Amino acid sequence: MGRIIRPRFGGRAQGKPLVVIAVPSHRKTVPVAFRSMDFHAGFLSKDRAHPFSYFPLSVGAHYPIHYARNLCVEAFLSLPGAAWLYFIDDDMVPPENWNALLKYGEPMVSGFSLGWQEYHKRERRPPSPLFVSYWKQADGAWKSGPPVSYTEPYRCDGVGAACLLIHRSVLERVGKPWFKTVFDETDGHVITGEDLWFFDRARAEGMGGVLVDPTVIFGHEKTLDVMDVGRYGLMSREDGKRERQVQVAD
Repeated sequence: MGRIIRPRFGGRAQGKPLVVIAVPSHRKTVPVAFRSMDFHAGFLSKDRAHPFSYFPLSVGAHYPIHYARNLCVEAFLSLPGAAWLYFIDDDMVPPENWNALLKYGEPMVSGFSLGWQEYHKRERRPPSPLFVSYWKQADGAWKSGPPVSYTEPYRCDGVGAACLLIHRSVLERVGKPWFKTVFDETDGHVITGEDLWFFDRARAEGMGGVLVDPTVIFGHEKTLDVMDVGRYGLMSREDGKRERQVQVAD
């Protein structure tokens, strides 16, 4: 059975807006990579000059991921005075400037990270790193793309929720269920991830897009098949050859 883990550190300092750091954890515990961040958050909470206080919250062993995220939102909304929900997935590696996303005061702000797109035989999709900045297309599809800037904040229509800061007002306006994964009924593959489904809901409520700070860089730990890495290397090499051939032909 899954459980909600509420660590004893953190807490709300009087007069400070509360930021709930939510970690949906498949591993049932908060990973070691978060210990430095947890210590930093506790220190900042006690600092009278710091404008926020922090409350770490881990939802452990709940599946699927949209269920875990919805539990995080419910727990967040149940805390009096909680102003910001900060999702950080348990396979992310928080940077030292993780709290810089709060300086913008935007309804939704994300850090920068990469995903890994695994080899998919059915879709003939090669394995490759994946930018988790998305733009909504005219046909309703979501398209991933590289960041508009690597040094300045930029806006896009949606992101992955692995390092996402959301203001309480957004969640209250969107309403339950906040997250939902859409599967193909014939074979069960994912059509729309739970995070982009959330951004579809937000768009329907008139809330446009998310601000991304590319200088707040989260690592993303993944277990990869060496063959996938090899396929990606060969694919990149062939792409490079074709590009050089086109340049010579021109």
